[in-house]
Amino acid sequence: MKTHTDSTSPLHRTKRFWRKSRSTHFFCYILFGLLSSGCGVLREKKTPQADPAIVQATQKPMSPDAASSVFSEMGENWLYGPGLGQTALNVGAMVVFPPYAIYVLGNSVLSMSGYEPLYVTDLLPEGERDEVNLMYDEVTTAPGRVSAALAGKEFRSKEVASERMKAIVAEGAAAPEREKPRGG
Repeated sequence: MKTHTDSTSPLHRTKRFWRKSRSTHFFCYILFGLLSSGCGVLREKKTPQADPAIVQATQKPMSPDAASSVFSEMGENWLYGPGLGQTALNVGAMVVFPPYAIYVLGNSVLSMSGYEPLYVTDLLPEGERDEVNLMYDEVTTAPGRVSAALAGKEFRSKEVASERMKAIVAEGAAAPEREKPRGG
């Protein structure tokens, strides 16, 4: 009877794989356990009340010019707001600590599935959580502040970006529809 002791056997490769990446697998098991446990860690996402003007605007087709201005505004909100810093921080963290990508991907899946994302700061007491979140906001808004200053634009906080987007969408909805060319 032949035993598989050479280094190419499937059993040997599996053992070698598990030995090399124990910390990553441990992290995956912990994350999977948290996500699949019924201990109340997962919370349904609270849907905010939608602005009636936005709802009405999204129910009509948008002209190409209006769609272009919406996409332009979204890009500027990202570049001159906290989006640039949040993206840079997430990418940097994934490069330094690759298992962080699992956390980001897991939060994306949770968010798309209708659940609140999980944050490490949720484990902290209320006062300390607010301090850490304030520090996080200061760090992530710095690149947007710099890019806005270099471009001669104003920095766009989340509130300012939301108001600007509402105005753009409402303007696009109020614009008269172009006559469609009749094909014959």
